[in-house]
Amino acid sequence: MHNARGKLDPSGPSLASFIVCVVAAGCLAACGGGSGGGGGLPPGPPTITSISPPSIEAGSPGFTLTVNGSNLDSTCTINWNLDSDHLIQLPTTFISRSAVQAPVPASQVASIGFAFVTLDCAGDGGYEKFLITGFPRTEVDVAANDIAWDAVHQVLYLSVPPTVSGGNSIAVLNPTSGKVVSSQSVGSNPDVLAISSDDQFLYVGLDDTSSVQRLTLPDLGTDINYSVGPQYFFAFDMQVAAGFPHTLAVSIGNSALLTPEQEGITIYDDTVARPKSSPHHVLSSIQWNSNATEIFASDSGDTGFYFYWMAVDSTGITTDNYVENVFSSFNAPYGNHIHFDSVTGLIYSDDRHVVTQNGGVIGTFAPPTDGPNNNRMVPDSKLNAAFFLYTSNCTFSDVGACYTLQSFDLTNFTYINSLTMSSVQGTPINMVRWGDSGMAFNTDTGQVYLVDISTLLQSAGPEALHEEKVNGRPRSHSEEKIVTTTRRRRASAQRDDR
Repeated sequence: MHNARGKLDPSGPSLASFIVCVVAAGCLAACGGGSGGGGGLPPGPPTITSISPPSIEAGSPGFTLTVNGSNLDSTCTINWNLDSDHLIQLPTTFISRSAVQAPVPASQVASIGFAFVTLDCAGDGGYEKFLITGFPRTEVDVAANDIAWDAVHQVLYLSVPPTVSGGNSIAVLNPTSGKVVSSQSVGSNPDVLAISSDDQFLYVGLDDTSSVQRLTLPDLGTDINYSVGPQYFFAFDMQVAAGFPHTLAVSIGNSALLTPEQEGITIYDDTVARPKSSPHHVLSSIQWNSNATEIFASDSGDTGFYFYWMAVDSTGITTDNYVENVFSSFNAPYGNHIHFDSVTGLIYSDDRHVVTQNGGVIGTFAPPTDGPNNNRMVPDSKLNAAFFLYTSNCTFSDVGACYTLQSFDLTNFTYINSLTMSSVQGTPINMVRWGDSGMAFNTDTGQVYLVDISTLLQSAGPEALHEEKVNGRPRSHSEEKIVTTTRRRRASAQRDDR
């Protein structure tokens, strides 16, 4: 997919354009601009390289805006444009060939929205793409099929697809700095990831070779590799048994099928497959229980919406139990994942159901009222909170879509708080908790978002749903075409009648 960012349309021949976010406390925001432009040393055109500050909280007092660039002169005037009917020329002070400044009155930042900042000079102008993001949200441009958190070494691992430069690798992302600090080539089309509970091993599903590669942590050292079946088979979902880092359960997919995830679950001890696999149900998402004696699975591939619980011993999967209509949504396009919490002993689903280990639904989290119920979800018993990310409707997103993070009490399922983020690129694939108050999710257009969720743990009334708060900083963005070639997320053109 192409990155979903467009260029700003300059309103004149001598404009250098940027977007400023004006935001309010309680939520998150980001905004984007156009790309292009250039400039250089004289006699090149005036060009903006950055603005400071890039965002400010709504209701703030007046402030001084600095426009940094090249080839600026005393004729340059900063224009502030809240919308097409409210353009004002700010009294601009020439500082140097690389900077001009102007005061912005408090009345211009009184409410949530966007302002277009343009620089009008005597010479020809240019414009550049500039995306403003901010604390507590950071956007990192790196394509990832999946994401996993290493709590011991305090890093995130990303499976980078072959469609981008540096692909077919595992990237190591430091979420504190928002930087990719290293990467390791791993094989053809790395996809689903699973990390052992002691953070000793990272398992990587390699879709194009129908295999699983195990890496040692934190050095990403190459360890064992084994096949999960013949051509067209691949690891649709994987989970490492808690307390048993050498034991991996794999829900095997078949890319020749319309609904791939129906080749059963096989358990591997290192490279050795246990002889008894599960029946060939539609097994979209799998989880171990707390002592590796049972596996839970959900079906989000057909309208049966089954929940499965399967007994496990040294020979493999020995019993197969299920209940129909436990769930209520396909949760398109990336399926209805389930999440087992060993403290509560319950299973939580992306479509907001709370399920016992034998398939009883004992509660639900309230669905959103401002958008479709397609979610990513993470439970956290240490924080006694459940977090949901969903597409929401908003009127203040200039580029991309709005997504809202909600928090609920994990014990009684009651609402706590929410934060709405604008200008999110692509559709979220997976979401994980990191650190004391961090959340990360990856999207299918090549971004990873790092979000501070500390305010989500504070009670708020309904009026907080659409407030926004940003203390922004810029991120650069690649123009590279990004395609997430993930067989577990799309059907192959080759199908059979099964």
